[in-house]
Amino acid sequence: MTTVDVICYKYKPLKNGELPIKIRICKDRKTRYINLGVSTKAEHWDFEKNQPKPTCPNREQLEKLIANKISEVKSKIVELKSENKEFKFRKFNLQFLIYKCRKYVSYLPPC
Repeated sequence: MTTVDVICYKYKPLKNGELPIKIRICKDRKTRYINLGVSTKAEHWDFEKNQPKPTCPNREQLEKLIANKISEVKSKIVELKSENKEFKFRKFNLQFLIYKCRKYVSYLPPC
C-alpha cells in the first residue's frame, strides 16, 4: 500500500530559519520526499495534524497548494496502478517530473 502525506521537514531548516514543506510517499517501508517549493516558520505549522495553524498568514494558499499537489501525486499513482505497472520510486520520480515539465512547458514549440 502506498501512502501520501504532507509534512513540514524540520530536520533541515533553510538559511532563513523556515522549514520546507514536502510531500512524503511511503511504500513497502521506503520513503521518498517531493519538495513543494514553499516553506513556513515552525510556529505557523501544527506538527501533530500536519497542516498550517489557523494563525498562519497565508494558510488558505498553503492548504490549496498542498491539496493540489497531493491530488496530482495520488492520481499519478492510480494511473500507474490502472496500467498494471508496478509502482517504483525511480520510475515514479521520472514520470512525475516529466509530467510536471510537460504541464508547465506545454506552450513551447517542439524542437
